[in-house]
Amino acid sequence: MFPPLEFAKMNLAFYVDLIQALENDDGHTANSPVSSAKRITSFNMSRNGSWSQISSSGGAVPKAFNAPGMKTDVRIRVFDREFHCHSVVLRLYSAFFRTFLDSSDNQSANRESQFRYDYISVMDPDGGWGLEAARTDVHSPTILSPLKDGMEASTDEVAFEKLLCAMYHKKYSINSLRELSDMTRLADFYCCLPTFSTSLYSALWYSPLLIAEIPPNCNSTLLLAQKLRHPLLFREALVHVVCQWKGYSRFLEGHYGLVCAVTSAYNRVCERLLAANQDLFLAMNLGGQVRADICAATSDIERSELPSQNAHFYRHLFNQWEVDQEEGMESILEALRGLLENNLVLERKGGLAGEAEYKHGFLCAEISDSELPWNMEEEDW
Repeated sequence: MFPPLEFAKMNLAFYVDLIQALENDDGHTANSPVSSAKRITSFNMSRNGSWSQISSSGGAVPKAFNAPGMKTDVRIRVFDREFHCHSVVLRLYSAFFRTFLDSSDNQSANRESQFRYDYISVMDPDGGWGLEAARTDVHSPTILSPLKDGMEASTDEVAFEKLLCAMYHKKYSINSLRELSDMTRLADFYCCLPTFSTSLYSALWYSPLLIAEIPPNCNSTLLLAQKLRHPLLFREALVHVVCQWKGYSRFLEGHYGLVCAVTSAYNRVCERLLAANQDLFLAMNLGGQVRADICAATSDIERSELPSQNAHFYRHLFNQWEVDQEEGMESILEALRGLLENNLVLERKGGLAGEAEYKHGFLCAEISDSELPWNMEEEDW
């Protein structure tokens, strides 16, 4: 079995790619996704004395999770938060806890305590943190170590609590892409990505702030969705990636599966575009008014734009002809309707391709299950 530190480092490359993919972000603000990504560090379960305990037993009221017919037997102290959980639940949904709850490295909790297992957050000199069995021989107050590299205790406290909510099937929301990244990182380390991914189907509907961050950060969202193997989130991000596509992007480097998925979706949009253009040429034979409408609409096209960035041209014609439809226009209207289709599911603003923030891009990108860049039959990863 891999040592915990080496196990954590195995997925470091993914988070390096995530940092590079975050766009439109200077990384200096507290809520910056880049600031979050910079906090990605290795974890260690070692009892090395160079680690400092960074949990405090005082402060907030402990968060106790409920399970019918069972008593909490695990205490986990993460920074200033304390959680009371059930070992059976942690074992069921986390391969990490299945391995370490009864490992020889764990020390038994105080016999007078109600908890069979007692974990506390520790921090290594490099700035990373992890959980370690609480040392029963330490009677002095725990030490709060200075956080490094912009780490903020509160963000990981929240992410860890919501990850526990996912294990207990409790309702929760995600307030930002940074928080989603934090939760993905923790779920990755604690070996509960499938559980977290499944819980997102409900959580995403209660996370409007996160959904609003997807368009300007669609590349990094696509990477996270691939890591989580979440079809709904992946397709949502993919629509935005294709909508904004202006040529090959460096964020795809080293991700062959993503290259295939994005290329396939983009090609399908181009196929709809070609079909609509063919029907437009044929529609010009219907009469002088149709020809005049097309010529008038072309005045808004900029030659510097890619053909796939002229959605406003097709939206203008569709809106005009749908209201005042002439005989023989059924085919072109059907082609335009398909081209201007909105495949966004999570966004609730009702945006239209060719209008407002989507003036230039199409929202009709789609991908089949067989083209998703992961093994759909694999249940544990």
